[in-house]
Amino acid sequence: MIQKLIQKIQKTHAPIVVGLDPMLSYVPAHIQKRAFEEHGETLEGAAEAIWQYNKEIVDHVYDLIPAVKPQIAMYEQFGIEGLKAYDKTVKYCQEKGLVVIGDAKRGDIGSTSAAYATAHLGKVKVGNSICSAFNTDFLTVTPYLGTDGVNPFVDVCNAEDKGIFVLTECADSGDTLSCYKLGKLYLDGKITTQNLDKAEKYLIAADENEYAFYALGKLYLTEEKRDVQCAVSYFEKCSNMNTWASYWLGKIYLFGCEEVPQNREKALQFLTFSAERGNGYAQNILDNMEQYQSEMLTNTIFSLFVNLSRCLSEDYNQKFQSGRISVYKNLRRMMQEKKQALGMKEERTQTQEQSY
Repeated sequence: MIQKLIQKIQKTHAPIVVGLDPMLSYVPAHIQKRAFEEHGETLEGAAEAIWQYNKEIVDHVYDLIPAVKPQIAMYEQFGIEGLKAYDKTVKYCQEKGLVVIGDAKRGDIGSTSAAYATAHLGKVKVGNSICSAFNTDFLTVTPYLGTDGVNPFVDVCNAEDKGIFVLTECADSGDTLSCYKLGKLYLDGKITTQNLDKAEKYLIAADENEYAFYALGKLYLTEEKRDVQCAVSYFEKCSNMNTWASYWLGKIYLFGCEEVPQNREKALQFLTFSAERGNGYAQNILDNMEQYQSEMLTNTIFSLFVNLSRCLSEDYNQKFQSGRISVYKNLRRMMQEKKQALGMKEERTQTQEQSY
């Protein structure tokens, strides 16, 4: 579906959407008058007025823009009749070839999100029939409850070739929980394309949040953002609350690296803390500590052997090269002396000899 939206943007040269967010006060008086005359000053009359208003807008812009974005709350305020107007608006826009982004900002626990996804993007089985409700092309979604609240929408999108837009505005306004949730989404790269720069931005903005500290620690262990000292710093900020942070600290100190030297005492401290609080992975390392230590020693010795072999090889090659140059020069001198003894002149080449 995103490709369809991109193609529409390219065709119209208009990377914009028209928001269909009608308050009754926005609707011109003559449209309201006609609707009220037919349906009275009722919810049905109000819904008819906003439907006619939307239709007039769409008729004037459908060939100029790629998409529209109706905000469902503006229709819900008029109850069932308002939702009927929303449904008619969605279908009319699609008939006109427009991509419809349902602005509903849905997101809840798994089963509720699944129902929202079905209502706005998918299909529902009624007896032996398969029916669609609002059937928008895209839906706006909030990430407040993390991946559990977003995954159901992704599942329906994959099944129905639909799309979602995940809300970021609250995070950009500084809400720390939203910052953490959004940063985690960008770090995991499951719901949306992984973007470690954005993950870093939002996780840092999440402030004093143990889960954000842990996520930042994992972020700085990725290849793109690798900074082990920084990862250790964030893990240590939450290690007394987060067993996974203490687990990672234990591993880092056990195996060591260029930035952080091995420290068996710290490794045991953090792994024990994590294991005592139920982390089976930490307990497994503790149970096999001697094996790990033996493997690490073997790897260290092997690395030293490889480096020594490389140094010897380089030294040999250097000496061999020097000897080859020496032999070449001696041979040239002997040939020149022989030619001179025979009364022959040394020929001059047009090109300079290759230097070694």
